Amino acid sequence: MDKNSGADERDLDMKTDLKQQKDGEAKELLPPPGTKDRPRRTGLALRQFANATKVLRGRSTEVTVIDEAPSPEAVPDLGSRGSRPYLWSFVLLVLIPSIAAFVYFFAIASDQFQSEARFTVRAMEPETSEKSGEAETAATPTSGSMIPVATAQNAHIVANYIRSRAIIDDIGTQLNIREIFQRPEVDRIARLPENVSIDELTDYWQRKVDAYVDPVSNIVTVDVTAFRAEDALRLNRAVLAESEKLINRMSERARRDATKAAEAETSQVFKQLQDSLKALQDFRNKDALIDPSQSGTQIATLLMPLMTERLKLKNDEAVMAAELQSDAPSLRVLRNRLASLDEQIAALRGQLTGSDSQTLATSLAKYEELDVDRLLNERKYARAQAALDRAEIRAQRQSVYLSMFVPPSLPEFAKYPYRLVYPLMFFLSLLIIWAIGALTYASVEDHRL
Repeated sequence: MDKNSGADERDLDMKTDLKQQKDGEAKELLPPPGTKDRPRRTGLALRQFANATKVLRGRSTEVTVIDEAPSPEAVPDLGSRGSRPYLWSFVLLVLIPSIAAFVYFFAIASDQFQSEARFTVRAMEPETSEKSGEAETAATPTSGSMIPVATAQNAHIVANYIRSRAIIDDIGTQLNIREIFQRPEVDRIARLPENVSIDELTDYWQRKVDAYVDPVSNIVTVDVTAFRAEDALRLNRAVLAESEKLINRMSERARRDATKAAEAETSQVFKQLQDSLKALQDFRNKDALIDPSQSGTQIATLLMPLMTERLKLKNDEAVMAAELQSDAPSLRVLRNRLASLDEQIAALRGQLTGSDSQTLATSLAKYEELDVDRLLNERKYARAQAALDRAEIRAQRQSVYLSMFVPPSLPEFAKYPYRLVYPLMFFLSLLIIWAIGALTYASVEDHRL
């Protein structure tokens, strides 16, 4: 009996110690005294987190589940004084602006029509042919054949021009842009304000006219939005017309720049050639000689028979002088003929080479100088003309033109505004912003407590 009673007492003492240990651990999980009056919004989660930490550390082998009913202070009441700022902020910042947006888009917003056009900007480039029989085929230009190729840089230039102030100034000479965007039936929010500056008009234009370049195909898409279908079509046609004028100016400028230097050189060389020809003509008129070299040839042709005849007469004179007396009539006649031949020969020799500046030799030297200058200028002009021809071929390769494949058309229905999507997006945006602000405010207040 004593043994059984001793065992029972030891069991009772062990149960008492275990109960006290559990009670001590439970007291550790309870909040400290003096905090009952504070809002315990996160108390339950903090206690569960502490309990789980103790189990993981091995201080307790059992998981204590604290099933604590939330206090009325932990659950906010929408009708309470503390929740009224949230309610009023939701009404003022989300509900009322959303209702106003729905009313505007469904009852006030004016219809907006959009006209679309698509085109590409092409440039002429030489056609290429592939050489076969090589491991790596090389493309070589084929002479005389040109193919159109879409260019990305020119497409972006046109797209930027469509969105710039320059096109407003160009179209302003044909259409009254302010009047188009200030129609009386347009609501005041979407309408272009009165007496706006050119910069404000440009900003408004960029909201109504858009030009997009596809990065893969280099196709330019132009979207023009207006409050009347006819106005959208007219504006789109005017935009395309001015864009084509811009392309033509760019092409003309490229051709002019490509041939400008060659044309200047050709004009300069041609003037030099004209000066050399004029100098040669003045020489011929002054000396009455068409070609001094030909004149010299003719004089030499005349001089050779006279010299031959003189030699013959000299021989005859020598024979007659040996046989006849010095005053014989036949000998005098022979000597007279010799004197006449000598005068003729001397005159012809004087024309060829003499001390006078008007001799044929001097004229021939000056003529050859002028003729060489003429020949050099002719060759320079031929080279300059060939360079100009090559420059014109390069200019043809730089020719740029606008190729339209989707012309603008008259829209049949209004594309904008999206009367249901826009107010819903506005409401969701306000709701997200309000929720972020409310959560931030609640977090700050919780840390203050």
